[in-house]
Amino acid sequence: MFKHVIIPLLSLALLPTTALAGDEGEGRIAGAFGGGTTGVTLEVKAKLRSTLVARSGVSWLNFELNGEELDDITYDSQIDINTLSMAADYHPFKNPWMMSVGLYMGKRELSLNSRITDNVVIGGQTFTPGEVGEIVGVAAMDDIATFIGLGWDNTFYTKKKWSYFIRGGITVSGSPNIELTSVGGTLSNNPALISELEVEEASAQEDIDEYKFYPILEAGASYRF
Repeated sequence: MFKHVIIPLLSLALLPTTALAGDEGEGRIAGAFGGGTTGVTLEVKAKLRSTLVARSGVSWLNFELNGEELDDITYDSQIDINTLSMAADYHPFKNPWMMSVGLYMGKRELSLNSRITDNVVIGGQTFTPGEVGEIVGVAAMDDIATFIGLGWDNTFYTKKKWSYFIRGGITVSGSPNIELTSVGGTLSNNPALISELEVEEASAQEDIDEYKFYPILEAGASYRF
């Protein structure tokens, strides 16, 4: 993973000065850090034109969501995001206001766990807690998501070395693929329960489809070299 992250970052950072056309004589490379709905973010930015900035970054996010309900079964869930982003920021007025398009690439998963304590309907049949044990699962989102957004970033539109940014938007990808498994129950390996879990997956898929849209809200600081 890290070689796929570091190489694009270094390639961006080592662009020759002659390739970075703009109306300023220096300070066309910057580093940035921030945080938001993608977790902790580190970035490298390059001013290519007076109105165009390219950036590449890495993000990490891991947090728990309790009480996630899918098809009437309540799960404890955990979101795990580890992505590389590449984007272009267009500043049409040659000031901090910008429009952005880009890609997020990498791992984006929702882990699920439900310890069954009462009789539960799975698919179209009722099972006891002892028969099911726990239901565990993973909803894996596409490895690539498209991003579009708006923001304010004065990294290359101020004479100060330190600057700030905020941006918001949305990523769009294909519907997540969900897999559910019974663990620790007397019928965990029974074909009847496995078959009903497949029906449950199809029903839960309708609830999990909303995750193909993921909101992006980030803020942070930049340092121009």
